[in-house]
Amino acid sequence: MNSKKFFNSRYKLKKGYLVLLLLLLILFAGTSFALWQITFKQKDDNTITTGCFNVVFSDKNPINIKNASPISEEAGRKLVPYEFTIKNVCDNFAAYQINLEILDNTDLDDYQYIRLLLNEENESDVKSKLLIANATVATTLDNAVTSYTLKSGYLESNDTKTFNLRLWLDKDTPAIFDIMDKVFDSKIVVNTTYSKDAYN
Repeated sequence: MNSKKFFNSRYKLKKGYLVLLLLLLILFAGTSFALWQITFKQKDDNTITTGCFNVVFSDKNPINIKNASPISEEAGRKLVPYEFTIKNVCDNFAAYQINLEILDNTDLDDYQYIRLLLNEENESDVKSKLLIANATVATTLDNAVTSYTLKSGYLESNDTKTFNLRLWLDKDTPAIFDIMDKVFDSKIVVNTTYSKDAYN
């Protein structure tokens, strides 16, 4: 009986030593790992610099024709044009779309006799056409009721384009009540979009 107690107590003591030894090993391994850990870091910074997108718009000579009457193509070409310039002031390509938006204070219901000529400053062979021959698109201005696309294209880096717009009543406009004493009010709107690869 005494020998059993003796062996049991020795067994418990050995078991205790073994548990203590395991705890010391775990503690030593954790400490060693922390002491021997190596950390590397990148020498240079990772940097992202955003590109620039900006197109400048300038204009002069808004169209203001009083007592308009039907005129020929030749006479329409002699009118003082509304001139506007768009310039890409950044390195990225810019797609542009030129729209003519008809404002809500227009009381001329039929646009089929409005003739227009839009040409770049260096173009002389462009022919005029009726406004309604252009495609309609969604309006941009709050007070616009209809929008027609007149031209679209691209601006390269630091590219500048100047346009001339002339509007008049077509020579075949009939002398009817629906056209007489009416107002046609509109604005040019240029929508530009960032276009990195569109030029290609």
